[in-house]
Amino acid sequence: MEARIKVVYDSSNLILIEDLCNEYNTKSVTNDAEAVVSFLHETLNLHKSKKIYYIDTSGNVDQLCHDGQGNFTDFAFGFKDVESFKEFHKI
Repeated sequence: MEARIKVVYDSSNLILIEDLCNEYNTKSVTNDAEAVVSFLHETLNLHKSKKIYYIDTSGNVDQLCHDGQGNFTDFAFGFKDVESFKEFHKI
């Protein structure tokens, strides 16, 4: 995986990561989505119903969809900012 990430929140049904590409001058989560999902699956043993959200470099929170087998399947737009995400998920 070339992207650099930080786990911000992890629960049984979702994980929130932050894209650190600007800080480390690496690939973004968006541009390394396949590797990010694979890494999270290997290290956190993701199941299909656990959603992966990420804070992008603009502060938006979007979703990395996956098949539960470590494969990235699509992007889904999420929230305009972290506060909206936290309010919606009550975290």
